[in-house]
Amino acid sequence: MSEQKKRKKNKKSKKHDKKKEKKEEMEVEEREVEKTLKKKDKKKKNKKVKKEKKEKAQKKKSKKKQEKSKTKESKKEKKEKKDKKKKDKKVKKEKKKTTEKKKQNDNGGFDLRAKPLAKNQTKIKILDLISEANSYQLVRKGANEATKMLNRSQAEFIVICADVIPLEILLHLPLLCEDKNIPFCFLPSSVALGKSCGLTRRITACAVIKSDRNPIQRKIDSIKAEMEQMLMQQD
Repeated sequence: MSEQKKRKKNKKSKKHDKKKEKKEEMEVEEREVEKTLKKKDKKKKNKKVKKEKKEKAQKKKSKKKQEKSKTKESKKEKKEKKDKKKKDKKVKKEKKKTTEKKKQNDNGGFDLRAKPLAKNQTKIKILDLISEANSYQLVRKGANEATKMLNRSQAEFIVICADVIPLEILLHLPLLCEDKNIPFCFLPSSVALGKSCGLTRRITACAVIKSDRNPIQRKIDSIKAEMEQMLMQQD
């Protein structure tokens, strides 16, 4: 009996050991399956992360491209606006030039500030009177002498040349004439004025001065009246 019991016990222990081994094997397999599943999950997650990163990078690239295209468009628009402004400025300048040219043509082609400008018969009369006054030594030649006579109130009238460049060097004379209430006018040729003054060079301006014994006073008064009429018409 004792031997039979021993055998039974051995059989039971063997069975128990086999069950343990099977359980252990099953646990090992389950662990391996879990590990493989975890690895697969990690791979899937990594793939998703990579896809998301790629998608984000592509979106950023697309945004940058759009921004670049917008900046290019904005730059093009700015350039177009600048070009339009430049064209408008050029057109305005050309219009101004054309209007100024027309006005200059109306003023004999001279500077618009050279007013009143003596023309035709009045011009000839003034030049003849200056040549006659020069014979009586009643003419002071040059802009400096003319300003002196104006400041001393000794001038009957002042003649200024419109073909002087730049004209700004003579534009103080009309202001002085207005202050002193002395008539003045512009002549188109400084060469003709020099000849009438008995010189071979150009003269920019001259003054016919006052004198007690003046045989040509009537002619001077008539020319002064014509100059005043010209000034009135200018206003």
